[in-house]
Amino acid sequence: MRKGNHQSLLWELSNGTAGKSYLLGTMHVRDYRAFIYQDIITHYIDKCKIFATEYDLRERHQLKGNDFANLPEGIDLKLLIGKHKYNRLRKILIKSFSVDLDHLNKTLPLFIINILTEQILTKSKSVPLDTFLWQYAENTQRELRGVETLSEQLTTLSKLPLKYQIKSLLEIGRNPKIFRRQIYKLINLYVKGDIYDLYKKSRKSLGKQRKLLLYDRNMIMEERIRALMQEETSFIAVGAGHLGGKKGILRLIKKKGISIKPIKLDLI
Repeated sequence: MRKGNHQSLLWELSNGTAGKSYLLGTMHVRDYRAFIYQDIITHYIDKCKIFATEYDLRERHQLKGNDFANLPEGIDLKLLIGKHKYNRLRKILIKSFSVDLDHLNKTLPLFIINILTEQILTKSKSVPLDTFLWQYAENTQRELRGVETLSEQLTTLSKLPLKYQIKSLLEIGRNPKIFRRQIYKLINLYVKGDIYDLYKKSRKSLGKQRKLLLYDRNMIMEERIRALMQEETSFIAVGAGHLGGKKGILRLIKKKGISIKPIKLDLI
């Protein structure tokens, strides 16, 4: 999707034979700003038989007792980045985000960064947006699905180099104000429905890992979205950063002959 083209977080998909399906870009946050279109979105969920998020949220029980968020046995952050750097980083994160690394010393940096992001945004809702939509679809008897499996997502995350994760965490420590501004920018772009700039920000932030975390997953998700559409009318909610761009889901799905149309999210 190019800047200047119609942009929206919500898109109508049609293959010319079955009924219309819908693709929504979401954010996994509890910030009230991500929920401003919830009434419009739930109206379109009501039109569909199937509701799908990135993975089937009923699979979350697999996470209990799982050490997927932990560093390998015998390794901790202090050992990885050195005592001096660790202590300096710890002081910065306590001051800037009220997060104490001593409580997260055995946690993968990727998940620490997620915690820092949550500290920046407001937690005005009881659950993140994608979970709220899942609960709505469940309560209205939609058929619930996942585009990927939880196992697939965890396998992808396990391939993310530890060196890359540490570098990203240290960069936040070097300039927490820039990180805070970046997160504010993302939520503002989301509210505007600017999927083009959301894609650009995602691509830039991922660096050399964009193929693993963005491009490869887009190809898998696009294929499975088409399969859901062929089965029944479907409402699919995935991270907003996956929609736009030359290798985004919208472009990929259009190349396969699916008609796409932005739905205006006007608040009246």
